[in-house]
Amino acid sequence: MDETAGDPVLGFAAILCSRLCHDLVSPVGALVNGIEILAEEDDAQMRAQVLALLEDSARQTANRLQFFRLAFGAGGGFGKDV
Repeated sequence: MDETAGDPVLGFAAILCSRLCHDLVSPVGALVNGIEILAEEDDAQMRAQVLALLEDSARQTANRLQFFRLAFGAGGGFGKDV
């Protein structure tokens, strides 16, 4: 049974949390995969490519978290930067 069915605020919060998790799972999954590859890779050129991809995924994750905090957080903390 859906526990949020009777409360629209809880329903909205559940949908919002699902969306946030959905939007974060790809870059975080890429980080995990990159770390696994990096641990097993000996080729310097391949390691450099993996590190570049890790940096990109970390940046994407940080950017999304900052956006979510600004868009949906009560205390975004970005004030003058907006």
